[in-house]
Amino acid sequence: MPISSPYNFIPLSDTVHTLDWQEASQDVPLADGVSGTLSINLQTFGNLMVGDTHTKSSSNKAGKVDFFTTPDGNIAIPGTSIKGAIRNILDIATFAKFSQIEDRRFGVRDLNYKDYTKKFSTNESGYFRSNVQAGWLSFQKNTWQLEPVAYHRIEQNSIGKKIANDFFGDKIARCSADQKYIKYMCRNEGKLSTTFSAQADYKKQQGTKMIYSQASFDNPNKQGYLIFTGQTMDRFGFDRKTGKRIRRRTYKHMEFIFEESVKQNPVIANDNLNKVMKDFLFIYNSDNKELKYLNTLIKNGKLPAIPVFYLEKDGEIHSMGLSQLYKLASDYSTYDCVKNTATEHLDQNQKVDFTTLMFGSINDEVASKSRVNFGLFTPEKTIAAESLKYSEETILSSPKPTYYPNYIKQPNDGSNILPRGEKYNTYLSKDAELRGWKRYPVKKAIKLGDVPQNVNGKKTIIKMQHLTEDTVFQGKMRFHNLSKIELGALLWVLLLTDNTNIKINIGMAKSFGYGKVNFEIDHNQSSPISHNKEQITFSECVEQFKAHMKEHINDWEKSDQIKTLLAILNENEALEHQKETKTTLQHMKLREYRDAKQQKQILPDFIKKQQASNINNKKQKNEQPVNNAMKSQFENIFKKS
Repeated sequence: MPISSPYNFIPLSDTVHTLDWQEASQDVPLADGVSGTLSINLQTFGNLMVGDTHTKSSSNKAGKVDFFTTPDGNIAIPGTSIKGAIRNILDIATFAKFSQIEDRRFGVRDLNYKDYTKKFSTNESGYFRSNVQAGWLSFQKNTWQLEPVAYHRIEQNSIGKKIANDFFGDKIARCSADQKYIKYMCRNEGKLSTTFSAQADYKKQQGTKMIYSQASFDNPNKQGYLIFTGQTMDRFGFDRKTGKRIRRRTYKHMEFIFEESVKQNPVIANDNLNKVMKDFLFIYNSDNKELKYLNTLIKNGKLPAIPVFYLEKDGEIHSMGLSQLYKLASDYSTYDCVKNTATEHLDQNQKVDFTTLMFGSINDEVASKSRVNFGLFTPEKTIAAESLKYSEETILSSPKPTYYPNYIKQPNDGSNILPRGEKYNTYLSKDAELRGWKRYPVKKAIKLGDVPQNVNGKKTIIKMQHLTEDTVFQGKMRFHNLSKIELGALLWVLLLTDNTNIKINIGMAKSFGYGKVNFEIDHNQSSPISHNKEQITFSECVEQFKAHMKEHINDWEKSDQIKTLLAILNENEALEHQKETKTTLQHMKLREYRDAKQQKQILPDFIKKQQASNINNKKQKNEQPVNNAMKSQFENIFKKS
């Protein structure tokens, strides 16, 4: 089954469109600029949730998100919600910089990805030997130090026999390393140090053939510490066809013993270790429960230091983690991926783009005020109490950008499966590119996400107060010192919903189908004023904007960016997409994400891309003569009146 998702992407353009009138501001009037107010009616369709106060969930009670209200208790839509929705669409339509994202690196742990797994083991005549080493990590004399030590694997059944037969019983559920430590010390009088015997280069015959050093508690002759790592799955699962509970063929059944610290061991303390520690602390941040608990054990004298696993490269420590197959800090960041598409997206020295010049910006290089603002949108009529309801309990899933079949551009021949011989691009891939602008396609039907049966308590569950009745909200857009082209860009977005199938989504729970709205301009209550006293028509402004984009972007209206944007905003196109790709606009279950990777699936594009590449989106000077009327307007636009 192809990958299903409530979101999709509008392709990132390999060109950025910047404007000729860079000096536009609130303070320097444009000769033929426009200022004024637009009165806007916002019509909702179906459920709308614009969040405000949030009551946190607990282990036995779902959290609540209330609808936004004014100080006097009346519901409203803040102008920032409208402004954000309009700007996002304009970013895409005007080929703006893709700079509204954080420069982030991610932790990568994927057993289905060979470029990941081959770092951790070596195949020796059909047997896999781990490349991972172990050590005690500490911070002494204002520097990080690592003492390498030998480590061994020990069966969970052996641990159970030593302290309690039911410690690792068949009903063991998923649990984290800190939960195991707590359980073990409760049964073993708070002790982690132990004596054991070790057998080097033990060959495991069943399942994956492995070579490792095996430990047991029989005839103990060595000192060490029992080290736990997380349990990713139960020993039992469910048959997909029958639903019956069955014993899994493979599951985690071993833990580790680290040998005790030996003073003569060489201690690693150098600049390279400090660099590795930056990645380690990036993966295991200050909120990491396991790292916090390990530090507690050290303070209480239960462990000599932090037990870590690490890999070497060219004789130096290359990476480090708290489990044998730990997360690797990605080689490349989100910014690296954006630069692989076009460096102009992140070039602060380049001219600013359309939306930044209009909506303003605050960064280290430049600060500019917004020349467009949206006021509070309030209901046209009083909202009946019964129109505000709380939803059923649900989970608001947050899409994870680490799921590379969706978020990273992949080789695709149209089958939405990796072509033979190709492998996934990930954040470990030098040439990886981001998929583009994430959008939630407008859906006709509303469907909340199901709460999984195995959810532990209600800590991740919420109920949302939402407006159920179709309602008209009224508000104003105020603009100052815009060019007619800029005003035309805003009108182009607001008038998109004149097409009855096109809706713009705002607020929360877009993945469930919430937040569909359209806009209608009240011409009688709108007052755009031209600085040179010329008469202004909305249609003229829109046409000037479209002409401007066509002049600077090849086949602007037929580009993948515009075609995908308009399709994602169209309810009928969403239905067609699901039918054609045999997908749904809903989150998959956890198992389905894993299966999709194993089957080399790729998130289908929302529309079929053009045969021609968008590499030449930007018009070259010798391709087409510049429209003289437009050129004249650009030249005169800053002349003071």
